[in-house]
Amino acid sequence: MTTGTSIPMVVCGRNPNVAQDVRRMMVPEFDVVHACLTPEQAIVDITRFAQKLEPLRHNENVGSQNYSKIPNIITMGGGYDPEACVKIKEAVDNQTGGKGLLWLWPDATKKAQAGPVPTTPKEFESYASGVVTRIKERTSQADFTESEGGVFYY
Repeated sequence: MTTGTSIPMVVCGRNPNVAQDVRRMMVPEFDVVHACLTPEQAIVDITRFAQKLEPLRHNENVGSQNYSKIPNIITMGGGYDPEACVKIKEAVDNQTGGKGLLWLWPDATKKAQAGPVPTTPKEFESYASGVVTRIKERTSQADFTESEGGVFYY
């Protein structure tokens, strides 16, 4: 359960099981309000968030869908390679001017240490736990908390 002080965020990943585990583990500090499972959906939905609009509804969204506060933190999961992250960010920036979003991208060295892509429920949870730990550590650092936008690696 999220609280009134939870910070809203978007999670972009390829695996809905990992996204659900990440959402659950981010509470109470963060509320994963929205999850995008494809780059195409991420471009559409994040653009709307950057414009301070709610996203279009879709069945694949495993986020809380609590849009009372529009998120400005966009977390790219390990299922997206650097090229996909750049493509999504550039598409959003081209449509919105790219202001005010805090992008969290996976650090390739830490991603490699996390191991292979999970395939079982136990692996999903273990993988998500590592991701959540890195995200929470990164978002607590001053350069992130004091920023009004940009790309940060976790």
